[in-house]
Amino acid sequence: MTIPDEILDLDLVKIGMYIYIKRKCGKAGVCDVSMRELGERFGLTRPTTSRYLTELYNLKVLYSNGHQTDTKRTLIALKPNGLDSVSGHQADIKRTPEQELKDRKLAFGMQLKPFSEMYPRPMLVEFYDYWTEVKEGGRKMRFEKEKTFEIAKRLTRWKRNDDERKLSRKTSQDIGMVYHKEKDEFKNEETW
Repeated sequence: MTIPDEILDLDLVKIGMYIYIKRKCGKAGVCDVSMRELGERFGLTRPTTSRYLTELYNLKVLYSNGHQTDTKRTLIALKPNGLDSVSGHQADIKRTPEQELKDRKLAFGMQLKPFSEMYPRPMLVEFYDYWTEVKEGGRKMRFEKEKTFEIAKRLTRWKRNDDERKLSRKTSQDIGMVYHKEKDEFKNEETW
């Protein structure tokens, strides 16, 4: 699935909403969605859901085809009316490797979202930065080079290692003992 460049700078909820609608529309390119459905799916109020949808319309990545009055659902299209499937929409244009890499990084970031309740945000950012690292001119991220990669288990290990590093730094600073070679003894002194 390709994601238009226009939405890559948006927050993850808006990007998730776009991906959800795009999957729901499928190859037909048109689907109906209720505000209630989107709100429940993403944990948003109706006004916020409406505002997010309007923002996606303004970016021209989604198009409103009006409302069905009998079901109170919004008709959404991936292409504006009158355009054929070959031209007119960003998603139909061939993607460059850099754009595909951005999409894969975004997808990796979306997979970390469920863990935001269990782990502190700075740790998740470090984890993301480390595993999405790409060498100069490379096409694969660090996590894609691994034979196996299960995010939940890697995060558990990352957290444990992070805690051990913090503990070892703390104990080495708390000891405060300095060895004096000429006297062959330890003394309680500041280490720094």
